Amino acid sequence: MTRPIDGAPVICISLCEHWIYRFGAAWFTYRRLIRRAGGRAFTIQHSRVFHDRLDSEVQRIIGRSDGILLGGGDDVHARHYALASETTLPEYDRDHFELALIRAALDAGRPVLGVCRGCQLLNVALGGSVRDLNRTSSHRNWKRLCNHSVVLRRNSRIGTATGQARLANVRSMHRQVVDRLGDSVRVVGRAEDGIPEAIEVVAPNESTWCVGVQWHPELMPWGNPDEKLVRAFVNASAERRVD
Repeated sequence: MTRPIDGAPVICISLCEHWIYRFGAAWFTYRRLIRRAGGRAFTIQHSRVFHDRLDSEVQRIIGRSDGILLGGGDDVHARHYALASETTLPEYDRDHFELALIRAALDAGRPVLGVCRGCQLLNVALGGSVRDLNRTSSHRNWKRLCNHSVVLRRNSRIGTATGQARLANVRSMHRQVVDRLGDSVRVVGRAEDGIPEAIEVVAPNESTWCVGVQWHPELMPWGNPDEKLVRAFVNASAERRVD
């Protein structure tokens, strides 16, 4: 099963500042997922990082982390990938922090797993864009939350990790989706309607483990097929372990 906690890789989980996490939800979702995969986790929220020392804070986090997990949240602000006149959205500060965190992680060779918004932001960090889904999309419909399959690309990291060509039941709920692909990013999973549901970074360093999924592995506490994916992420982090 899983490795003992002693000596386990340390995963940094970046979360939105939401009231639900103040009541311990992170312990039962993201941190539980990492613990079951054999890792140790700590969480961080962007509001705790002051912009006048953003670079030093990001480097401090990278220095104590073997891997980075980016959680869900609000939309990525358009000013990061397109000319936009909109006023600043609540997640704008978090965008700055997590974009810097992603780039620092990739520069340092740390594995990255992006979930939902984290998947979208990973693509944006590498020069890509996202687009809004129309309001009738099933991906925005809570009634379809537990009734959604994904076809996986052969020989992708996620396909290899799960040992499957199709995930029959994932839980996704998102307003935006990956559009123009960033540098070295490829789509490795799609829903039945063609919407990109999983991406991975394949170059310039193909040994770097970097995957984004639009669905939420943390929302399936039992019989979770994504546990193999999370375990692959944790194992890759162990290989990059910081002494």
